[in-house]
Formats: sequence, structure tokens, C-alpha cells
Amino acid sequence: MKPWGIQVIIIEPGNTDTDMWRTAGDAVLQTEAAMSPEHRPLYANHIAGMKKVIPTNQKMAVPVDKVVAVDNEALTARRPRARYVVGLIPKLLVASLTKTPVAVRNRVMAAAFRQPRRARG
Repeated sequence: MKPWGIQVIIIEPGNTDTDMWRTAGDAVLQTEAAMSPEHRPLYANHIAGMKKVIPTNQKMAVPVDKVVAVDNEALTARRPRARYVVGLIPKLLVASLTKTPVAVRNRVMAAAFRQPRRARG
């Protein structure tokens, strides 16, 4: 966008303490309940992974006011940074994963969400 004189900044808040995360557990249960018997085994590992990570994500979610403060800082800064990362977990992820090969990153993320190596069916 630079050739057109448009400055771009990235704001990465990670998980934010909103209704989406507060009700995520219920959403997963509703999704699971709505699945056909044929789909349940296909997505069982994914559903189990989500059930496992949602409570941690809810505890680590960044308060909305912190995200808003960073947004305001980025939008009003005389010389804004190119990237604003909000919250401890996103900062750790950016710091570690940007230096990790993509194949390793993909395996780590798949393991975290308990995704199977190969799709069944």
C-alpha cells in the first residue's frame, strides 16, 4: 500500500475477553450435538482439542480495554510502529513462531488443537 501513500499497521490482540470467548465452550458443544453420526468420528479429535484449549484461552484472554488502548495508541501515534502485539501469549507466539520453520509451526499448532495427521474417511 506504500506506493499509494497508505500506511498500514497491524494490531494483533490475540484472544480478547469478549462474548465469543465467553461462550466458546457452549458453541463447541452445540456444534458437536448438531453433527451427524457420520461426521462425529471425522471431527472427534478437533472437537476434543477445542474443548481442551478453550478454558486456557478464556483465562488468558486480554481485556477489551487493553486492546482499545493499543488501538488508540496506534491510531494516534505520530510515528506508529508497523506491528502492535497485545497480550503475553500473542507476544510469545510472535517471538517464537516467527523464528520457527513453517513445517514445525504447523505440527505444533496441529498438536495443540489435537488435529489428526491425516483426515479419516
